[in-house]
Amino acid sequence: MMKTAIVGAGAIGTVLASYMMRGGADVTLVDLPDVVGRIHRNGVEIRTLSGEVFKVGLKATSDPQSLSDIDFIIICVKTFYSDAAVSSVAHLKDRVQAVLSIQNGVDKEEVLKKYFGREKIIGGCCLEAASRLDEKTIMHTMSVVTYLGELDGTISPRVEAAVRLFKNAGLTAEANQHVVSAGLVQMDQLCCRGGRLRADTAPYYKVLLHPQSAGLIAEIYKEYAELAAACGVEVFDYPGFEVKTIARPLWRMQSTCCRKGAKISRKKVRPA
Repeated sequence: MMKTAIVGAGAIGTVLASYMMRGGADVTLVDLPDVVGRIHRNGVEIRTLSGEVFKVGLKATSDPQSLSDIDFIIICVKTFYSDAAVSSVAHLKDRVQAVLSIQNGVDKEEVLKKYFGREKIIGGCCLEAASRLDEKTIMHTMSVVTYLGELDGTISPRVEAAVRLFKNAGLTAEANQHVVSAGLVQMDQLCCRGGRLRADTAPYYKVLLHPQSAGLIAEIYKEYAELAAACGVEVFDYPGFEVKTIARPLWRMQSTCCRKGAKISRKKVRPA
């Protein structure tokens, strides 16, 4: 069994740990004393949009130096806490098989390289979302897929073991030869949605339906595709993240975004 440490007991870290624990994994959460105290005091309850509810008793520690027998590390903290979080478990460098960041960011592996070296890193793109409702309850708001793969594009035994860890937890996971590309594509979509939320409060599909705003979204997609190309990374299409299709000549990008908005609107608006 792959013994796993998840560094960061926020909503996503706790959701992953809860599913993995329920699936029979040996997993320990690592966070600050007040967070760990809350977990020990209240336990954790996971709710899903489908109405499922389950409770788990998680292992958690505020002393990362107490960890010694760990095979796999998953970093789940906000990126501005990365250095402190990763350095706190760096003493496991010679023990672990792999370390994975499922953070958002195009340079999330750089801190891992600093403390663990490139050879210990596997890449990941996690399309899960969650939010905390209260001290013990977390709503699992989106579950799509987690892509895992080596940074050089290969599918290794340790990647396959990590995929099994997620799948045994009841989460969707796939080994992917283009995991670096998937991470860039995810950031593209986050920037499009995040920028739109700061600009107005209209639903995303309505933004896509308007030619001018659709054109702006298409330009952002195009810039990320160019950034990826400058880094030597080819972009591809993923469910909900069709960067390769959209990153075309402007008139095609704009029309593709409008069609995407119309498709989403048909799902949102049902006949009476």
